[in-house]
Amino acid sequence: MSMLFPRFHQWEAVTNIVAAVAEEGVGQRYLIEHSAGSGKTNTIAWTAHRLARLHVDDEKVFDWTPR
Repeated sequence: MSMLFPRFHQWEAVTNIVAAVAEEGVGQRYLIEHSAGSGKTNTIAWTAHRLARLHVDDEKVFDWTPR
């Protein structure tokens, strides 16, 4: 298994979206523009992973627990 590190534009996209969601809350729309072969799939995966773990004021922002 090898470790995969993001390129700068991927890292910037992930951190900007996570910061925006932490500040603005959920329900907003965001657009990430990448060219062909630039790693869109990895950017989406890293963003989803970070958002799934995101906490604001010690509460999960996205809680997938059934109610």
